[in-house]
Amino acid sequence: MNNKTLFSLPIMLLLLWVAGCSSSEDRILSHLESTYNEEFEIEHVDEGSWLFPEMYGRDKAIVHPKGNEELVFLSGEYRNNEGEYYDGYVLAKWGEELKASLKSLMEKELPGSPYKVIVYATNESYDASMIAMPFQEFIENNRKEVRLVIVAGVYTDGAPDVESYKESFYNIYQEMQKYGAEQYTIDAGFVEKSEDISDYIRTAGVNNIAWSNLKAKVYGQLNVDERLNPKNPDPDIAEEYILTDSDAIVRIYRPYEE
Repeated sequence: MNNKTLFSLPIMLLLLWVAGCSSSEDRILSHLESTYNEEFEIEHVDEGSWLFPEMYGRDKAIVHPKGNEELVFLSGEYRNNEGEYYDGYVLAKWGEELKASLKSLMEKELPGSPYKVIVYATNESYDASMIAMPFQEFIENNRKEVRLVIVAGVYTDGAPDVESYKESFYNIYQEMQKYGAEQYTIDAGFVEKSEDISDYIRTAGVNNIAWSNLKAKVYGQLNVDERLNPKNPDPDIAEEYILTDSDAIVRIYRPYEE
């Protein structure tokens, strides 16, 4: 192999990489637009593996419908099925539906706090044909296959007085149970009021970033789920954390070390 060939090889690989990224975006958009008869926009692409897609996965993208940046979801090519694509558009729409239904409660209990509702469901329980189906109709036959998560950012001026928030979170927890899912979580971070976490909340369902890893001043975290329900408590959970009343909220809160 001569010097000219050695010099041109990296350039050829770069061109192939650029072409591959471009074509993967086109294929993902083609899948979405042909499936839902809508226009979509890609925000970001995570590159998969050329050589070992079954092990490390293929390209996937963060996407939203054109004109609606709040409704973000993932779409990509199955790692074990080349040419077949998945997406979370249906789940994202249900999440926004539930977010809207919780608006008055959240504004009352946590005014000024950005929040996101995320719907997780097993792949076998839903498909693209359900895009117009109301969430309540879906959950009636799929209670065990669904987890609902509220991710909320609570702005505070310095370390929070969790006692002043306990009734609010207790009330939100009670409301979550009414949607019918057997699994549900409230994941709240207490954040310095000077920080801007709006984009973190907007992309909470796709960014895979914990509160503890957020590049912002986060004082602590509150995480409560169905295991703390006194009607069916997890036997491995200490009694002091079971939500028999709002006082347990204070005991559950975990401050971060300075």
